[in-house]
Amino acid sequence: MGFPRSRFQFPQPWITLFIILVLFAGNLALALYIGLSISPSPLFQAVFAFAMASAVTTWVHFDSRSTGVSLGFDQGMFVFFTWPVTFPIYIFRSYGFRKGGLILLSFLGIYVVSMISAFFLIIIASVVGTVLSAR
Repeated sequence: MGFPRSRFQFPQPWITLFIILVLFAGNLALALYIGLSISPSPLFQAVFAFAMASAVTTWVHFDSRSTGVSLGFDQGMFVFFTWPVTFPIYIFRSYGFRKGGLILLSFLGIYVVSMISAFFLIIIASVVGTVLSAR
């Protein structure tokens, strides 16, 4: 008797991995800015916003091709510029309330885990730097 397989899995797993990498890199850079007590540069903010919007738009594009659900004409541009609003609308429209809610909670969890792990890396690096400079 084997383990039961989970019925929940991310649609478009490679693009989901790309979103995870974008979130982790952005949160790590933000944690570095906070750790060094400087404000994030406008270039960092623009690049992170562009990368996140591009990743979410790519995810929606490939997912809409596989599910057959579209947000209409010029979906890519529409999602790129308004992804914080249109991404949940697309998820609920294509997957329903239950599975769509799980997907959105999973993306929120990915964001929180990437933020927490980035801050832990900064804390560990500062502790190691303090210990090495004390010697």
